[in-house]
Amino acid sequence: MKRLFPFLSLLSFSLSATLRADSVVVFNEIMYHPATNEPAMEWIEFHNQLAVDVDISHWSVSGGIEYTFPSNTIVRGRGYLVLAVSPAALSAATGSTNVTGPFTGRLSNNGERLELRNNSGRLVDEVEYGVDGNWPVAPDGSGVSLAKRDRDSGSAAAASWTWSAQLGGTPGAENFPTAAGFVAPPGLVSYWNFNEPGGSNVTDLAGRNHGVFGTGVTHSNASGVGGSLAFDGTGNAFVNVGPGALNNFAVSNGITIEAVLLPGWSGNGNATIFRRAPRPPAAYHDTVLADQPLAYWRLNDSTTTIT
Repeated sequence: MKRLFPFLSLLSFSLSATLRADSVVVFNEIMYHPATNEPAMEWIEFHNQLAVDVDISHWSVSGGIEYTFPSNTIVRGRGYLVLAVSPAALSAATGSTNVTGPFTGRLSNNGERLELRNNSGRLVDEVEYGVDGNWPVAPDGSGVSLAKRDRDSGSAAAASWTWSAQLGGTPGAENFPTAAGFVAPPGLVSYWNFNEPGGSNVTDLAGRNHGVFGTGVTHSNASGVGGSLAFDGTGNAFVNVGPGALNNFAVSNGITIEAVLLPGWSGNGNATIFRRAPRPPAAYHDTVLADQPLAYWRLNDSTTTIT
């Protein structure tokens, strides 16, 4: 037994190490199911974790898509590079300039494995995203991207990923830029800033309480871009914000919610509101992995192979 313990410790350490990124350039954001113009708006973003530039000439991406980066492809220190199915369409829509491509193939809406290999063919990063289990479902057609919570974390675990804070994602930029002057209060579970670019969605920027307009509420701006929500003043005007605690917020002479982050908000311009509530328990999968097991099977495989 004394000889076995060091071996087990080494295995445990190795498993723990895989929870962090193994490459200096990693997958960081994936738009696999755009809400509109899907054939031209799929893209993948890579992040350079080093403070120095990295040359990824002749590195390749494989999986549902195929692409080999051309000579003199540089990812700037702590910077980003976007690989798009249509670089021209993405640049025109977002203004992003650090875009390359096009890749061949399509990103599956049902999830798939993507691999990044260096110019020697060594696997340097991988992600097998999905739409079930612990993978977030919001990126599957709602207009948000699949985004890393922490750009320096490993790519393999579903717990490393969430959905972007804004529709269209943030190709070529920080996934979750901090708004000027905004400091999340203790106990923050959800917040909405009502700046959807049209439509009837209300995106929860902190959690999973995405909502849709109920009765008596519209965008106050005719174009919907950068506008706040306008309520008609009736007592039953509300926005349904999904499965979270107190799952809607209603209006009667103002917003009925725990707090308004912009004091004195009159209903004009953007308003950010937040909700405090008990945080949901951690997913069972994440709880198990946090204990750094040597192996873990969920027994939910659809084939004869038990992963």
